[in-house]
Formats: sequence, structure tokens, C-alpha cells
Amino acid sequence: MLYRLGEDLKAKEHVERALAIATEIGGKKAEASCCENLGALLQLLGECDKTKTVSQKALVIRTEIGDRKGEATDYGNLGTVFQSLGQYDNARDYLEKALVIRTEIGDREGEATDYGNLGTVFHSLGQYDKARDYLEKAFAIKSKIGDRRGEASCYGNLGTVFQSLGQYDRAKEYFQKALAVKSKIGDRRGEASCYGNLGTVLKSISQKALVARTEIGDREGEATDCGNLGTVFQSLGQYDNAKEYLEKALIIRTEIGDREGEATDYGNLGTVFQSLGQYDNAREYLEKALIIRTEIGDRERDATDYGNLGTVFQSLGQYDKAKEYLQKALAIRTEIGDRRGEASCYGNLGTVFQSLGQYDKAKEHLHKALVIRTEIGDKEGEAADLANLAVVSRTVGDYEASEVCLEKALSISRDIGDRRKEFQILQEHAILYLFQNKIKDSFCYEELRSFLGANDQFKTSFLDDSGTFTHKLLCKLLCATGNSRDALHALYVEELVRARGLSDLMAEKYSVETHISANPQSWFGIEDISRKEDNCACLKFLADCLQPSPPEQKSSARLRLVEEHEDENEGVISSLSLCYKMFIAPVYDFLEEPEVIIVPDRCLYKVPFAALREKEGTEYLSETHKIRVIPSLRTLKIIQDSPEDYHSNTGALIIGNPKVDWLLPLPGARKEAEMVGRLVGVPPLVDEKATKQAVLERISSVSLIHFAGPL
Repeated sequence: MLYRLGEDLKAKEHVERALAIATEIGGKKAEASCCENLGALLQLLGECDKTKTVSQKALVIRTEIGDRKGEATDYGNLGTVFQSLGQYDNARDYLEKALVIRTEIGDREGEATDYGNLGTVFHSLGQYDKARDYLEKAFAIKSKIGDRRGEASCYGNLGTVFQSLGQYDRAKEYFQKALAVKSKIGDRRGEASCYGNLGTVLKSISQKALVARTEIGDREGEATDCGNLGTVFQSLGQYDNAKEYLEKALIIRTEIGDREGEATDYGNLGTVFQSLGQYDNAREYLEKALIIRTEIGDRERDATDYGNLGTVFQSLGQYDKAKEYLQKALAIRTEIGDRRGEASCYGNLGTVFQSLGQYDKAKEHLHKALVIRTEIGDKEGEAADLANLAVVSRTVGDYEASEVCLEKALSISRDIGDRRKEFQILQEHAILYLFQNKIKDSFCYEELRSFLGANDQFKTSFLDDSGTFTHKLLCKLLCATGNSRDALHALYVEELVRARGLSDLMAEKYSVETHISANPQSWFGIEDISRKEDNCACLKFLADCLQPSPPEQKSSARLRLVEEHEDENEGVISSLSLCYKMFIAPVYDFLEEPEVIIVPDRCLYKVPFAALREKEGTEYLSETHKIRVIPSLRTLKIIQDSPEDYHSNTGALIIGNPKVDWLLPLPGARKEAEMVGRLVGVPPLVDEKATKQAVLERISSVSLIHFAGPL
């Protein structure tokens, strides 16, 4: 976490000062100790080469002064450093030296650590028998000295060794043992890792079993294995594979008359469709499962189906039905004594009552859920209930109670390592601060972005799904103050939400140091970016002036234009004329420079600005001005700052008349692309071939891009 990173950096600074003093005064033991501590911090920060240097320095000193225990520690630390660097032979040599010393001096805990690390090194070297031998020795010591966390780690590592040996049943056994220990000691991160390992092992077991069952014609067993594979793929998040195997299981079970298995497959398919957001399909399958389970008298699974159907109806916005089904589930859970399920029902009912505007009932049910979660130690559920209570409290104007709940939820989420929940809670913090007009504090959730890494798709999706709402709300509040400086800050916030993923990607690709920051101190000067461009004007458009309809419908603007004009070309002309009147006409007199840089927001990327004109017979905008469209002002700055030799100097990409969802094709766009393609000798991407994927595959390797049509 960011706060932890800050602590590590501060600690590193203090240790470096201590090391300098120890070196200056000649305190060899203290110097070696500082080197060891500094090495540990550097390793936490991922600076393996520096770790190696200071650990080697510590080793030299400790060998000189005869500190055998410290010497063993340094050998062990160097072993793990070489292991991190993938230098397994060096890692093995250093760990074996550490082990010899620790065995001599009777350091049982250190001995177990070295055995364990050597086991993982031998596993990496493909020496599985040796790996198993060392891990079993490590486990024996860990078990004897009562090191439960180390015991679980050995179980997990032994599981991976047996998995590599193809002994899946034994691998499963050890992963289950690891899971049991991790669950008992409350290691949520380790627990999640065990579930993942179990999933891959069970997949291998089920696939092997399925082949054998199919060969011998065991239809019942085949259905069982298909069902198991379906649930494994579901647990791994591979929903298409899960659906495929569950449907195979369902077909067989229907054929052989296995009603219980049939209900199970319907139920599992329902939850798969629910995960995919296909709520109508989810409802259909869960209802089929429920009918069968009611017939055969399966009360526990009845409750599961009622609960799942309740959350499906909730997702569909059918809150009364959701309440009805969740209450049925709750009645059964209470009757059979399923405390965890009971808490889940209370929690879900709380959010349903919240959606219905019945806030007292929402709080009542969420409190009941929270009491049970606390009793049974369900930390994840506890954090969720507290976060939901915070939202209810905020909605009714009790900001103090909301903040208390969020602080508790945040603390729990950090303790159990639930990063997604942590982000959601920080976002709720941001919204709460905005409600209280604490604008500066509303940036608190930005600290989580540092953990998204360089995965641009995930980063952009993450911010689009969760962060954009907060940014947009902040923009509106800033603009509403009527203060010109606040209005400029609103521009900065717009830049933040739109430029983050792309700017980070470009910064990494082109070695540009500047990244977008949420710190307001870094904003000043953005307004000067466009001034670096000679002879140009800059326009920034917001999408609020033209909200698109859902993908399955035509936009209202397009629908009206098409209805008014039977001729499609006439409709296009009127559509472009409307866009001109909305976007260009109000600012045309300010466009005194020959070039116009346009920064469009969201759906406005699809407006073909170059093809806009006031009416038929008048000039196109591209005939009077050179048009450049960019994603954000900060992206323009990164382009300005990047060295010329980072850009391709060869190749061309010609795109013509791609299909978009709310503008009709531009007349002549395909012909233009084909003509340009002939001139430069490059086949154009036109019509259906001009897909996003096709463009992305080619765009990075060309210096010239010619585009004809709506974006």
C-alpha cells in the first residue's frame, strides 16, 4: 500500500543515515547490522541489485568479526536475492552455506527457513524430488516449533511440487491443508492463493477423469466431471469455459434423469450468467433450478437459489421481487441455522431497502448482518456491511456516522488485503467529502492508482468504472462556484480523468518522466501547453451537451434526422450541420489561427469535425482550418516532450468509413480512403474491416495515418 511504501522509504532514509554514522565511527557490528536492515528494505522496494551489494558488504564484515549467526543471515539473504533475480545456482550455493552454519549453531528457525527456500529453488531448477525432500524437512521443523504460517507455506509449496510431478491428488491434499491453516490464522491473501491453486489442480484432475469416463461410456461420471470442470472454470473467472462444461453436464443429466444434478447445473449456470451480467438468462436458469429443488425437497439449496434470484432481481432494478426472494432465502437460512447465509441475506436486503428509499429498514437489516458477521469472523462481509451503512448514513445526511463506518471498513479491508473493496471505500470517502464541500480531501482515493501497474486496459477500465463519477461530480462542483480559478481547476480534473491511462502508457513507452498527478500543486502550467503550438487555437468540448442513447437504440438526434429525411445522404448532411451549429458556430469567430486543436470528451470522439459545415454549399471546417484531435492537453504535452527518434518514420495506415453507432456513413469517405491508398501504395482498411482491433494492431508501426469518416 502507498502508506506502507512511504514508511519503507522513510525507514530506508533513516537506516542509510545510521549506516553512514556507523561507518564513520568504525562500529563494525553496527555497520553490518545497518547493511542487513538496509538490504531488507531495498528488497521490499524491489531494488535487488542494491540489496545484493549491501548484503555482500554485511557478509564481509561479519566474516571478519566472526559473527556466525549474522554470517548465516547474510548468506540466506543473498540466497533469496539471487532467487529473485532468477540466478538459481547462485541462490542454491548461498542458501546451502547458510544452512551449514545454522545447523552448526542450532538455529532451528533459520534452518527451517533455509530448507524451505532451498526447496523452492530446487523446484525452480526442475529437481522436484530434492525440492520435496527439503520442503518436508522445513515442514518438520516449522511444525515442531509451532510456526503455523510457515507450516501453511510448506504445505502450499509441497502442493506445487506434487502438481509439477503430475500427482494431482496429492497436490490437492496439500493445497487443502494449506487452505485450512491459512483460513484458521486469518491469512486472506494466502487463502485466495490456495483457492487459485486448488482450482488449477481440480481442473487437471477433472480433465483426466473426463477423458477416462468418456472412453468407457460412464455417462453419470462424465456429467459429474463436466460439472466439476464447470465450477472450477467459474472459480477461476473463465466464464465461457464454465458455461460450456456446465451445459454439457446439463445435457447428460437431463438424458439420464439425474434431477438433483440437473438442478445443480441449472443453478451453477444461473450464477455464471449472473457474473457475465446476463441477468435475464441468470433468472431463467435459477428459476429452473428452484423448481426442481422444491420438488425434491432440497431446503439448503432452495435458500441458495432464492438468494441468487434476489440479487438478480436487484440487478434488474425489480426491488420488490428482490425483497420477496431474499426474505424467502432468509427464512430458510434462519430455520436451518446457516449463520453466514443469514448475514448475507440481511446485507442484501439492506441494500434493497436502500434502493427503495426505506432507509430505516436498510439500516436495521445492515446492522443485523453486521452483528452476525462480527460473531462468525466474516471480515470481508463486515467491511461490505459497514460500507453500505456508510452510504445509507450519507444519504440521510448523517455525515459523521458515514465517516465512522467508512474508517472501520477501510481498516478491515486493508487488514485482509481486499484491494478492490479498499478502492470502493476510498471512493465513498471522496463522495462523502464532496457532499461536505471538502473538495481538497475528495482526492483521497487516488492513492490506489499506483498499484494498477502498466496495464493500460485495466487502468482505464478501473477508472472508467469507478473513478469517473467522482471526477465528474467534482468538476460540476468546481464550475458551480462561479470562481474562474475553480473553473480552471475543473479543467484540470477533466484532464485527470481522461488522460491518466494514456499518459502513463506513453510515459513508459517514450521514457517521459512526467505522469499525471492528483496533487493540485502539479496542475499549474497546464494552461500553457497549447501555447507551445504555433499558430493554433485550442477547443475543449464536453459530452454533456450530447448524451448518446444506449447502444441498442439510435441516438435521439440521429433518429430525428433519419425520420425527417428518407434519403440517407440528406440525413448525413443535416446531422453534420447540426453538429456544426452545436460545436463550431458558437466559437467560430474565435478561431483566428490556421490550426485548431480539438479535445473532445467521451462520445464526442465520434464527431467528424473536419467534415462539419454550416449547410450544404458552404465550406467544410477542414477547408478553412487544419484540424488536430487529441485525447487531452497533457497527452499533447507528452507528445511535445518525447524525442523525435521514438516515432516511426515509415509506413502508412489508411482508414475509411468505419461504422459507428450514432452517425451515418460519410458520403465519399470510402472513395477517399481508396484513392489515398492507391497514391501511397497501401491497401486501406474500409467499412467492416476498419475495426478497432485492426487499427490498434497496425498503428504503432506507421508514421502516416489518413482517416476518412466518423471516428
